[in-house]
Amino acid sequence: MILNSKRATAVHEAGHAVIGRVMAQECGEVTIIPDRSAMTAGYSITGDAWSTIHAWDQAGRWREYRSITIGRIITLMAGRHAEEELRGVCQGGDGHDQREIAMMVDEAGWGERGDTAGDAAVLLARLERFSRAAVRRHRKAIRALASELLKRKSMTADEVAEVLQPHLPRWHWPPRPKVFC
Repeated sequence: MILNSKRATAVHEAGHAVIGRVMAQECGEVTIIPDRSAMTAGYSITGDAWSTIHAWDQAGRWREYRSITIGRIITLMAGRHAEEELRGVCQGGDGHDQREIAMMVDEAGWGERGDTAGDAAVLLARLERFSRAAVRRHRKAIRALASELLKRKSMTADEVAEVLQPHLPRWHWPPRPKVFC
């Protein structure tokens, strides 16, 4: 664990929290309180793919497992990208994120088919670009949430949603049910 400054940690975790919501992931609390036993400077809870799929199913909507996994990978990449975009550098501290990404790619078997579409390196490069673009697009929301995190240290999912409402007005969790007319 590299102990970044509180500001770097707030930006990093806000990046995860904002982009996770943009990617329609199930997201929970966020904190910048270090947990030395877990070797973390903070965390942003993003539900696993199955809990996100379940929430979408409950709303009568459908999402493919692969698309949810891709959204999780983009969310995990967003912490580092938020630091780079808003602070100019990421001094580390995203080792856990990188391990999670590698595990998801391995579990999905991407890159085992031998074709370009299945090549994990090509896919990850594409997702890196997408994550960077998403962070740039939502940097005001990330900055606003990071600022609140510095004041409060920890925030519930509802508190995060309240802070992000002016920046992500169309975002709703859980997803709204489809209405057929």
